[in-house]
Amino acid sequence: MSIETSLPMRVLDHASSMLAYWDRSLTCRYANRVYEKWFGKPGAELVGMHMSDLLGPEIAALNEPYVRAVLDGQAQTFERTITGPDGIRRRGIVRYHPDVIDSAVAGFIAEVSDVGPIKDLEARLGDELATRERMAIALDRNQAALEAAQELGRMGSWHWEIESDITSWSSGLYRLFGRDPGRLPPGYAEHARLYTPRSWRLLKDSVRAALKHGTPYAIELEFYRPGGDTGWLAARGEVERDGAGVIVGLHGTAQDVTESHCLLHALQGQTERLALALDAARLGIWRWNPQTDVLEWENRGVRAILGIPAEEGGCESGAACFSRLLHPDDRLAFFDATRRFLEDGTDRFAFEGRIVRACDGQVRWVECMGKAIDDADGFRILTGTMLDVSEQVATRNALQNTVAVLRESCERKSQFLFALGHELRNYLSPLSAGLQLLGPALGEGAPRRIEELMRRQLGHIARLVDDIFDLRRIQSGELQLERARMSLNAMVNEAMEVCAPVVKRAGHTLAVALPDEELLVKGDKGRLTQAMVNLVTNACKFTPPGGHVGVCLRREADGMAALTVRDDGAGMAQDVLDSIFHLYVKLDQAVSPACAGLGIGLHLVKQIVELHGGSVAAASDGPGKGSTLTMRLPLCRRRARTAVGQHS
Repeated sequence: MSIETSLPMRVLDHASSMLAYWDRSLTCRYANRVYEKWFGKPGAELVGMHMSDLLGPEIAALNEPYVRAVLDGQAQTFERTITGPDGIRRRGIVRYHPDVIDSAVAGFIAEVSDVGPIKDLEARLGDELATRERMAIALDRNQAALEAAQELGRMGSWHWEIESDITSWSSGLYRLFGRDPGRLPPGYAEHARLYTPRSWRLLKDSVRAALKHGTPYAIELEFYRPGGDTGWLAARGEVERDGAGVIVGLHGTAQDVTESHCLLHALQGQTERLALALDAARLGIWRWNPQTDVLEWENRGVRAILGIPAEEGGCESGAACFSRLLHPDDRLAFFDATRRFLEDGTDRFAFEGRIVRACDGQVRWVECMGKAIDDADGFRILTGTMLDVSEQVATRNALQNTVAVLRESCERKSQFLFALGHELRNYLSPLSAGLQLLGPALGEGAPRRIEELMRRQLGHIARLVDDIFDLRRIQSGELQLERARMSLNAMVNEAMEVCAPVVKRAGHTLAVALPDEELLVKGDKGRLTQAMVNLVTNACKFTPPGGHVGVCLRREADGMAALTVRDDGAGMAQDVLDSIFHLYVKLDQAVSPACAGLGIGLHLVKQIVELHGGSVAAASDGPGKGSTLTMRLPLCRRRARTAVGQHS
């Protein structure tokens, strides 16, 4: 049968890369049909042609060092741009593989892959990264604007993590207390030295109530100022919960309100001066007697916010006035807040919502804070403040929209990877089936080596595709675990059978240490085997040929099983250990340039183990000193022996 009609040659003719065989005299002995796309000549016409006649003197001269090296037995990889007869410039990755027969190089196989689409994809990804950098700069500017606003408003923000007792302060809070920003803020207990004893007790009671009931607080505290005298802070705090709804921290703000506090207490009853101060702060004051439904505007600020002319008097009916001024969608929330304020007997009232200005119909956001005062007749009068917070709400919404855009971008990336996996799998299946059919037809020598090379590469791609699918399933919550009581000893043995060809091909020595007892866990045997295979394969990739890989299974005192994979390969720096299990994280190519992958494998190990209630960890003494990766899984409880068993 001629070479044009043989099955192996037809398979090579349908490959996406140019494949050719050149003997030591640089005469072509075989070329597939892809050469016609690049050079305008069918592969069959190249047989017998000298390489320089095909490439031309300029490209032949550029390729000469690589040709000499491959004929000396050294595989070569380089890039080259070639202009075809159609005028199209194609960028390709060129690989020369020496053909060694009886310790002598008889020729070499040339493989050229078109990387133009990949380069275009890299350019598009570069544009996306640049866009994200611009977004990060915009967020930094917003943060700087927030810091400036806190300085102008003489306020600061804080966050307290309860379990670790770690407190973080904004720069504004450091300024308020006169503390060095280069030092850590004080812990919760140390705050006793920042406030007067009475205010410290008030703060502790407010924090205790917030942690117990989850309710926010807004209080005034007397604090020690940098000069040694005291001032007053308007302190607000609210709880922070984790995904399970458990309170894990508090965050809030503190604003220096010393001046307003002194005015309210020293100049009580002097309405005009108080009104001037409130006007300066653009803060409106109103009074409402819910029993008589009489509403009064206390200063010009509230009229300016609501767009009420100065000559218009107060509203005789408070309920009717609020119904007219409040946005229809926020009326119910306002009256619900009022009802709770009156029925619960609390001293403070809070509401944020929209109003429709009376003069121009413009919709504005306002924040209302109220406090109950008993009048001479024993009625609870609601005295409230009103602040136009439209700009703050707009900023908050803009930040929320930014977060939504980032989340959508991440979801698109995930969908792209999923679609890419589908496309690759569609091509892999016929290629794999073709190799299965092709195997018996190939003899020894170069065709068999080409088949083995193609099988290995298909295996790599298949594993990458499987990783992409598993990653998508985990991210979307679609990964289903088939849990059953299983033996880790048997799982390790099965995983070692899967890894045996990889270990053998790498020339490593594999040592497996299993305990005499059966260690049982409740888990998905297939997924745990996949995680174990990923760890051993990772160790083989980062260990030079002839290295040692050790697998050890043991029971630990805390009722956990530890599965350890240790190698004496490339090792890792300390700053890499914490991130090695993160998605898309790979070691520096300078450490192990032969390692391929997308940085998904170890992340999948972490996700699978954590779905089983376990954990993973990495350890290394540094570059060149090997690595140790450990999976820890909860063991099944030992079954108690029956009374019969105890007496038998």
